[in-house]
Amino acid sequence: MMSIACDPALIACQVSRLVDINGSWSWNGFFSTIIATLIGAAFSLAGVWLTFRLQRRHRDEEVLTDSIAAALKRIADYASGMRSHQDQQDRVAEDRGDYFKRTGEAVFYPPDDLNVSMALDIARMRARGDNQRALTQFVHTYGQIGTTTDIRRRLDMLEELSAVLARWRSGVLSSAEVSTSLEQIRTP
Repeated sequence: MMSIACDPALIACQVSRLVDINGSWSWNGFFSTIIATLIGAAFSLAGVWLTFRLQRRHRDEEVLTDSIAAALKRIADYASGMRSHQDQQDRVAEDRGDYFKRTGEAVFYPPDDLNVSMALDIARMRARGDNQRALTQFVHTYGQIGTTTDIRRRLDMLEELSAVLARWRSGVLSSAEVSTSLEQIRTP
């Protein structure tokens, strides 16, 4: 075959040279190559999609775990503040005098529970499906704990709530077991 002189920068020229080198043009070969390329691209696209989906699920679980860890820290900080407040109230009640003037100790006010409530709500917002339903139960239980007037009982309930939350997140408790455990916390 005779080669046609053409501009090597043009794709048509490059295709023409390939045809000259291979001998002849085959439509079957052309369409087979196109179909094989499209099938390979589809498999690659499916693999990329699956990888991104698994990575997103893993990232969502990490974000939820971090949110729950933050909520557990806030619960611990709140309980510590409540315990300090109650201990001081007990010392003041036993003193029967002017405790603060005599000791020079500053008054411990009860801590605000807004940080705990917000941390649990943030975790619930970041959760999906069954996790979100479970966290809604935790938020509801925490709300009921806040109405308990006996500080010692409230501290015990907070400790139980933290334990159930940690065991649930680590996979020790199922959603059904969480419901039962939280119901036991809510009923004295």
